Amino acid sequence: MPPAFYTIPTARSPVLLTSGGNDPATPERHGQRVKVALGDQARHVVVGAAGHGVALTLPCMRDVLFRFIDAPRDADALQVDASCAKGVPRPPAFLPPTPAAIAAAASAARESDR
Repeated sequence: MPPAFYTIPTARSPVLLTSGGNDPATPERHGQRVKVALGDQARHVVVGAAGHGVALTLPCMRDVLFRFIDAPRDADALQVDASCAKGVPRPPAFLPPTPAAIAAAASAARESDR
């Protein structure tokens, strides 16, 4: 591959980058590095209490993304209000289902099929 393949060009149109503060796959620091490389046309929104895929999995950030895309001008897109990202609560700890919970879910599914 030519060396240019591994570079990030300066953005000519608005770019919205989203990161989850708890994302082990693509951590916040990578988003920030890309934002710096893209320049003034890039905006990086971090959801501190979220993991991977914040733009499509959190209603708040889905709205931010839609407002970004629907903005009438480039300057408006870069100024979209993303303050809701600060209020996203930390997700609860994952606990594996117990046999009783599995049985209850199976029973409820059978009832709904009737």
